[in-house]
Amino acid sequence: MALAARKFSHTLRQTLLSGLTGAALALVAAPASAVEPPEGFVGAYLAGRVAEQRGETNIAAGQLSRALALAPNTPRLRRRVVGLLAVEGEIERAAKDAEALSEMGENGFLSLIHI
Repeated sequence: MALAARKFSHTLRQTLLSGLTGAALALVAAPASAVEPPEGFVGAYLAGRVAEQRGETNIAAGQLSRALALAPNTPRLRRRVVGLLAVEGEIERAAKDAEALSEMGENGFLSLIHI
């Protein structure tokens, strides 16, 4: 029984990874501004990270904010969004997310900054 469960888990992991890899490759192949990301958290997150790596901070902030709306209790993602929003000059939105980090008990550097 344990062997069957491990085999299933391994197969599931491979399937998920191949799907995510395919989505990531599709996003990397075209400019982030020209790509319509897949729906949901994973699509928005991947599109945001690709845009961020390309230096497209406006697109990255938008896509990662979209991902954050789908997973609001993700402090690490919220910290990334705060930084990107600040870089883009969206100080009020960055301040709201930094405040939310503080309310979540995050006492990291970005959550302590009063923008």
